[in-house]
Amino acid sequence: MVDEMASNVKMVEVTWMHALKVWWSFTWRVLIYGFIGGFIIGLVLGFIMAMMGASPAAVNNACRIGGFIIGIPIGIAVVKIVLQKKYSDFRIALISE
Repeated sequence: MVDEMASNVKMVEVTWMHALKVWWSFTWRVLIYGFIGGFIIGLVLGFIMAMMGASPAAVNNACRIGGFIIGIPIGIAVVKIVLQKKYSDFRIALISE
């Protein structure tokens, strides 16, 4: 669904403070959600591989790869969250050209 923008939309200049707010909004979410996702994937992969008798090095490598792979959809989800967020004095809008 595409929302039509009102004709009275006020464009806001991109400032360093705006950039900082967006960056921080993205960064803390990626850190928290990424840590949780990586912990869960590492726990599950580590448990399964340990039960199968895999070497500690193989478990370590699999958990690293699993953490990297789960980080991709988490990062995309966080970008979507940040794009939908309303900040104190602005919000991000995607405008079709």
